[in-house]
Amino acid sequence: MSVVDIDNEDDDKWLDYVSSLTPQARSELFVKSARDGETWRCERLMERGVDANFRDGQALVAAAGKGRMGSLTLLLTKNMSQGAKDSALVEATVGGREEAVNALLAAGADVKADDSAALWYCAMHGRDKIADTLLKAGADVNAHNKELLCIALAHGFGDVATVFLRHGASPANYYRSLNAFEWAAETGQMEFAKTLRQWVNSDEHIGPAHFRAQSLDELRQVLPERGGRTGFHVAAAAGSFDVVVEKILATEGEQMKLDDLTRIAPPAGPSVLAVLGQVGQLSTAFNAALWAGRKDEMLQAYAAVPAAYRDQVDMPAVSSAIDHLTIKPKPGKFTLKP
Repeated sequence: MSVVDIDNEDDDKWLDYVSSLTPQARSELFVKSARDGETWRCERLMERGVDANFRDGQALVAAAGKGRMGSLTLLLTKNMSQGAKDSALVEATVGGREEAVNALLAAGADVKADDSAALWYCAMHGRDKIADTLLKAGADVNAHNKELLCIALAHGFGDVATVFLRHGASPANYYRSLNAFEWAAETGQMEFAKTLRQWVNSDEHIGPAHFRAQSLDELRQVLPERGGRTGFHVAAAAGSFDVVVEKILATEGEQMKLDDLTRIAPPAGPSVLAVLGQVGQLSTAFNAALWAGRKDEMLQAYAAVPAAYRDQVDMPAVSSAIDHLTIKPKPGKFTLKP
């Protein structure tokens, strides 16, 4: 009798059939049942001694690739190996199984396994939503020799390339002698080319070297071409506000001004403090060395921070550090007697 001759609901006949099988055959049937989404059969087979991790978790991998959520959910309760979960994540990515990807990540699949292999398959198969999910979960957009952006473009997947760009991939990196600009032109992906043009003009494109080359006076100027924001706004949005802080600390007689941080970009844009909060770098503006001897001004700056971002700053620690800097004794002057 073949298993295909047995009705899914006929438990007794099927169990009799299972009893007649060798352990190897039961394990093979287990993998097939997982692939077919026959969760109850998977349960019965495990009750009869089949190892859930048979052949490095092949059943989990098969269920993930087909998006069989019943079987997948069951197996994830059975102490699956890390390797099985990592392989299943790749298979779910290849199959475009978003729900399975989320379940595997929740169960501890490693997004960085094998040089962020799942992300490579996003580039190869056009899985833009899954790529975004993996990157938010910690996958490395610069894995595979920083070629993922170009690989996505080379295979015609501009949507995936856009996700990679948004998560920090540089279009200047090369794949098979072409960079992202050249791949977009080579493959006729005009929408992505448009995205690249927008990116070039965005704050995110401006690197730290740009701000290091400017004086503090230049950084404090209002920039009409950037919506009336100052260079401080732009540095904050670009994640390079630490460069501004370094400049102030390195310039004798220079201080961080309250107006530098609270200036509102017209007509009703965010303050520099708000931008720093948005990008998660608010603490850079509350470096104690910036406010030595000026604790009251620092507290005024902190009061101007939008409430949603205040937890980014350890205010007791900053206050204590400022007090320490203020009372730190200065070396005395020594003179030699004639």
